[in-house]
Amino acid sequence: KKKSIVDLPPEQTYRYAAADADMTRRLYDVLRSKLDADPALSYVYENIERPLFPVVVDMQLQGMYINWSELAEVDKEVGDGVRLLEQSIRSLVGRPINLSSPVQLREYVYGELGYPQMVNKTGEVSLDSKTIPLLQEHRYSPFLEYLLEWRQLSKLQDTYTRGMQKYAYKGYLHPT
Repeated sequence: KKKSIVDLPPEQTYRYAAADADMTRRLYDVLRSKLDADPALSYVYENIERPLFPVVVDMQLQGMYINWSELAEVDKEVGDGVRLLEQSIRSLVGRPINLSSPVQLREYVYGELGYPQMVNKTGEVSLDSKTIPLLQEHRYSPFLEYLLEWRQLSKLQDTYTRGMQKYAYKGYLHPT
């Protein structure tokens, strides 16, 4: 139910604008002191990041042209790869498995495949992108290789080939 500030009448936006300006000034004071304390950081900010600011603003306002039909073709190729990996994994496992379910994946890898349980920093049993290569060092499994590939392609599809479309306006991509 949140509204964008552009949808509010001016008499309701002044408090937000004042708070935003106040917080920006406070943040500036903190960050400026860190920049002044580190010449290397200061150099990067003054000579690389700050001069690029107008370019970034222009990209946001003008947008960047995306060839959406070509992106759709790439999305189809990525989707085909995702489906092929899902079929390969299903063949290896011998039954359907929800690759988006951490519980099912942990049960299969640590239970059925018998890998030693890997624990993350918070003490939970994990099967993330850092854990899988460690398990592969212990004992190679095509399942784990396919799972890593599936995750990479799925993320590529969710973030880029399909994900960018929600930021498009009149055929142009307007990043934030």
